[in-house]
Amino acid sequence: MKLIDLRVGNTVLKDGKIKYVSIFTLNDTIDFADHFKGVPLTEEWLWKFGFTNIDEGEFHKDWRFKGLKIRYKKENEKYIIGVWNDSDDDCQIIWLDFVHQLENIFYIITGKELVIQVQAGRN
Repeated sequence: MKLIDLRVGNTVLKDGKIKYVSIFTLNDTIDFADHFKGVPLTEEWLWKFGFTNIDEGEFHKDWRFKGLKIRYKKENEKYIIGVWNDSDDDCQIIWLDFVHQLENIFYIITGKELVIQVQAGRN
């Protein structure tokens, strides 16, 4: 993980535990990559952020939250942020592997922070 990929408030793993990036974290650049890892993006994280499952097909699963749609591509087990037109053809914007990537792209697109809506389980 590169320091440049992070913003204050991003969710990361440090020594196997969920942590949130602070201004102090960003100032501590010594051995940064050895201590901080990306949190893998999973369905559970999408639920926590308030995304709802809106469609599922043989090769995909779609999620939506506040006008943003995410597609999980089953064949390569990756998430993508896509823009869909009326015929449901997708235009890939970015592949997502980690929670901090989703937090950053959500902020870029909406101008708002992505915050946890549900602490545990599914609503």
